[in-house]
Amino acid sequence: MEPPIASSNSSGHGGNSSSGRGPMHFGGPSQNPSNGYFSVVNRNRPTALLLDGDRIYRMVQKGILQHYGVDTQNVDNGTAAINVLMGNSFNLIVIDINLPDMDGPEITRQMRAMGVGSKIVGTTSCWCERDRQAFLNAGADEFFEKPLSSETLLIILTELDGGYEA
Repeated sequence: MEPPIASSNSSGHGGNSSSGRGPMHFGGPSQNPSNGYFSVVNRNRPTALLLDGDRIYRMVQKGILQHYGVDTQNVDNGTAAINVLMGNSFNLIVIDINLPDMDGPEITRQMRAMGVGSKIVGTTSCWCERDRQAFLNAGADEFFEKPLSSETLLIILTELDGGYEA
């Protein structure tokens, strides 16, 4: 089991990084030497739309994202996602390949056609190159096997928050 991640939306130094590069400034992950847990200091409050047909996975991944300080909204199908996107914007959209009403690459194509500029991450419970290519060809930015690991989420959230400051 991965160490829990504490989140803070205040500004300040993140402490010492686990990579030994010294202090990480706003937006960088840091590791607390006393307990080994990672934390993220968000300069901005990131938002995410989580699109997955599996209720349990949605609950787990939403909890993890919220633990990182991400305001997260869940939907279980492509039609609901399109409806949510009509009045909202998100920094991150996580889409499973298997949805009840359409597949992940198809909803990704529709979102890009609507002008959605969010970072889109395609996911699957069983990774294969064909699925990765389908998502990337549809306009997804990345593709991962789910659940998203702490390391993967740290990289994505840091990127969304403007990266590391020197």
